[in-house]
Amino acid sequence: MGNVYNKNKNSHADELKTLKEDLYVYEKRKEKVQILMLDGDLSFADFQSIKSKIEPEIEALTERIKSIEQLRNSDEEEVIEFGFQFLSNLDKLLW
Repeated sequence: MGNVYNKNKNSHADELKTLKEDLYVYEKRKEKVQILMLDGDLSFADFQSIKSKIEPEIEALTERIKSIEQLRNSDEEEVIEFGFQFLSNLDKLLW
């Protein structure tokens, strides 16, 4: 069980790191586009077009991050519960 838990934990951590990096990139792009529009270097129509492409990506990444974080928390709770059950029944296992 420990190996499976560690593999899941590591894969979740790797995916979470990648997703957070991707989210940062999309948020920076959105910020840069806003600055270009505010500085007059980009029309409002172009800004809206770009923004409409970026925002769904940001929303999807945010949802995926939330789901992985919830999954990680539930995995940890299962391991903790297993550990408590194991320790509370240790005397039965030893005899």
